[in-house]
Amino acid sequence: MAPQPHVVQLFREVIWHSLDNGLESNASFVAERLLAYDNKDPDAKHLLALSYLRSGKTQQAMAVTENVRHAGCAYIYAQCCLQVGKYSEGIVALEDVGSQWVSSVTLGEHSDSSRRHMPDAGAAYCLIGHLAKKCMMMKKAVNSYVSAVKINPFLWEAFDGLCQLGINVRVDNIFKATSQMIAARDNKQADVPRNAAPVTTTATTTTKGSIFTSRLPTVETPDLFVGGPVHQPKQFDFRAPDPRPNFLSRLQESDTPGTPTFGGSTSDEDESFIGLGASKPTSSTLKPAQPRVKSSLPSDMPRARAMGRPTTRELEATIMKRTTSDIPTRRSTRLASSGASVTRPTKPALLGRKVPAAKGRSKSTYSDETPTAGGLGSHDTSLGSTLLPQRKPAQPMAAPPAPPAFPSTARREEAESCVLKLFAQLAAAVYALSKYECGKAIDLFRQLPPEQYESAYVLSKVGRAQFESVKYEEAEKVFRRLRELHPMCLEDMEVYSTILWHLRKDVQLSYLAHELLDIDRLSPQAWCAVGNCFSLQREHDQAIKCLQRAVHLDSEFAYAHTLEGHEHVANEEWDKAQLSFRTAIRLDRRHYNAWYGIGMVYNKIGKSDLAEQHFRRAAEINPSNVVLICCIGMVLEKHKRFQEALVQYNRACQISPSSAMARFKKARILMMQGEYMLALRELQALKDIAPDEGNVHFLLGQIYKHINDRSAAMRHFTIALNLDPKAAHLIKEEIASGAQYDGEEGDEDMGSSMHGA
Repeated sequence: MAPQPHVVQLFREVIWHSLDNGLESNASFVAERLLAYDNKDPDAKHLLALSYLRSGKTQQAMAVTENVRHAGCAYIYAQCCLQVGKYSEGIVALEDVGSQWVSSVTLGEHSDSSRRHMPDAGAAYCLIGHLAKKCMMMKKAVNSYVSAVKINPFLWEAFDGLCQLGINVRVDNIFKATSQMIAARDNKQADVPRNAAPVTTTATTTTKGSIFTSRLPTVETPDLFVGGPVHQPKQFDFRAPDPRPNFLSRLQESDTPGTPTFGGSTSDEDESFIGLGASKPTSSTLKPAQPRVKSSLPSDMPRARAMGRPTTRELEATIMKRTTSDIPTRRSTRLASSGASVTRPTKPALLGRKVPAAKGRSKSTYSDETPTAGGLGSHDTSLGSTLLPQRKPAQPMAAPPAPPAFPSTARREEAESCVLKLFAQLAAAVYALSKYECGKAIDLFRQLPPEQYESAYVLSKVGRAQFESVKYEEAEKVFRRLRELHPMCLEDMEVYSTILWHLRKDVQLSYLAHELLDIDRLSPQAWCAVGNCFSLQREHDQAIKCLQRAVHLDSEFAYAHTLEGHEHVANEEWDKAQLSFRTAIRLDRRHYNAWYGIGMVYNKIGKSDLAEQHFRRAAEINPSNVVLICCIGMVLEKHKRFQEALVQYNRACQISPSSAMARFKKARILMMQGEYMLALRELQALKDIAPDEGNVHFLLGQIYKHINDRSAAMRHFTIALNLDPKAAHLIKEEIASGAQYDGEEGDEDMGSSMHGA
C-alpha cells in the first residue's frame, strides 16, 4: 500500500516533538518506523539521521545519509564527517547538492512555534568553512566564512572562524542588516493584516525565493518542529486544561453576576469548544475557579428570563440535540449505565451547602465548583450528577505563552539594530584579541554593558587578553571572578591553570585541578590543569602522563600538545618536544606558543639561526608578547649583534614598561656598551619593579663599581648576597677581583621561561 500523507505527517510530528524535548531515543525509534513505512522518502532518511546524530550515533547517521542527494541528508553527513575527520568527503557531499541550498535564506522564519529544519545557504557555507579549515584548505575556508556572514550576520561561528584564521576584516561592514533581512522584514509585514491578532493556528509557510523541493511543506504548530504533507491534521493543543469540566458548567457561570463573562457574549468561544473539543485560553483557564456569588433571584429560570436570555434548561435542550461526540461523558451518565441510582440534587445543595453523607461513608462538604485535572472524573452541575466528596483544588498547569504577533517594521528594525550593535561591539573586541592587540581588546570589552561583561564568554576572553599581555596578576583576578560567577565554566581553564603555574600558586592550582575534575573528568582542560600541577612540583613524568590523557580525550586540542612539549623540554627530550610542538602547529597554524617552543629547542641544542627564525615567526603572530621579543634579542646577543638586540629590548620596554625581564636585558646591553648612566637609570626603575631580585642588585653593584662609587657598590653586593645565597661565590669573586657576572641564571628567574604561554 502506498504511504498515506496523513500517516507520514503524524510520524513526523511525533519525531519532531521527541527531538524538541530531548527524547532522542524515542525519536530514533519512531524515525525507524517512518523509514520502514516509506523507505523511498529522503525526508524520512533525514529525520532518522538527525535522530542518530543527536543520540551520538555518528557512524549510523553517516550510513543512512551517504550518497543521498538531499540538502538535509548532505548537511548531516557533512556534520558527521567533521566529527570523524573525513573533511574532504563532507565538503564534496554538501557541494553536490549545492543547487538545493545555495539560494535559500531562512533567516527570520524561525520562532518558538515554527522552524525551518532544512539548512540554508548561511549554515551550509559555515559548515564548509569548518571542514575546509580542518583539511588546511585555507582559501576555501575564508571564502566560505565570508559568504556565510554576508548572508547571515548573526552567524558568530563564521566570524569566529575568520578570526582564528587571522584574516583582516572590517567588523563594521559585517554586522549590519543585509538585503535579505530587509526584504524578509518587508514581506513579513505585508503578509500581516492591519490590527491583526497574534496567529496561533496551524498555517503553512513558504520561503520566497527558496529553491527547496521538499514535498513536505513547512507547517506551523505549537511546540512542534515543522514539516508535513499537504494534509494538515487537527492541531495538537498542549495548553493547560480548563478547570471546568465542560461547556455547560461554564455557561452556568456566565449567568452568575460577578464572573468575568457575566452579561457578555460567548458565542464564538462556545462554538469553538463544541466543534473542536478545545477552548481558547481565557483568564478562567489559567487560575482556579472563583467562589460562586449567590444570586438574589429565587431560581435559575426567573433570573435568566429577567435578563432577557434563554434559561439554562432551554439551552440544555438545544445543545443536547446537537452532536455530543466532543463533550466529555458525564459522571451521571456513566453511573446510570452501571445501574447506580442517580439523585438530582437541589439547587441550594449545589451552592456549596453541606449534604448528609451516604451511609457507610465519611461526611464531606460538596461543591459544584471543584476543579479536576483535565476534566476527567468531573461532575456536571447544570445537568445534575451524583455528588462526590470535596477534594483539594488542583493547581492548573501554566499555559504556554501565545506566540507574539510579528512586530511592525519599525520594531523589527529596532530589534535587529540592537542585536547587531551588541554583536559588533563583541566582534570588535574579539577581533582585536585575535590580532593580539590585547590592550585595545580589554578596553572594548569593558565598554560592554555590565551584564554582558560578566558573562562567562567575555570574562574568559578578558582573562586571556591579560594572559597574552604577560600580566599574570591581572589575569588571575579576572579568572577568579569568572570562577565565582560561573563555577561550572570550563572554557579557557587551561589558561587559568598556566597563569597559576607562572605565579607559583601551587595551592590554588591544586584546588582548581580538583574542581575541574569534579565538574568533568573527561574534559581536556581538567587534565591540563592536573599536568600543570605536577609540573609545578617538578614531577615532569607525571605531568606528561596527564597531558597525554588530555590529548587522548581531544586529539585536536593544540594547547595540550604544547604543554606536553614544554614538559619534554624540561626532561631534555628534544625530539619528543619537537614532535609535540609540530603537532600543535599542524592543528593551529597561528598557535604561537608552539612556534616559541620549537625555537627554544633549537636554542638549547645550539642552532641559533633556526631558533631566531621560529622566535620571529611567533612574534609575527603575537607582536605584543614581550617574552618573544626578548627571546629574539637573546639570540642576537649570542651572535654579538648588540645593537639589533638593543632595538628589540627597547621595543619590549615600550610595549610593557613594567616588564622586569626587558629592562634587565636592556640595562645589561647598555652596560656592555659602556652606557653606564643609561644602564643605571634602567636599573633604578627596575629596582622598584622587582625589589627582591638579587640579579638586579648584583648588576647595580657592578655599575657603581665602574663609576667608582665603592660604598654603593658594596651595599648592593651585600643585598644581592642576602637575596641569592646560591650565587655567593660569584658575588664574592666580584667583590675581590671584579669578575663579570653575566646574569644568565637571572634571566630564567625573572621570567624568560614561557611554559605554556
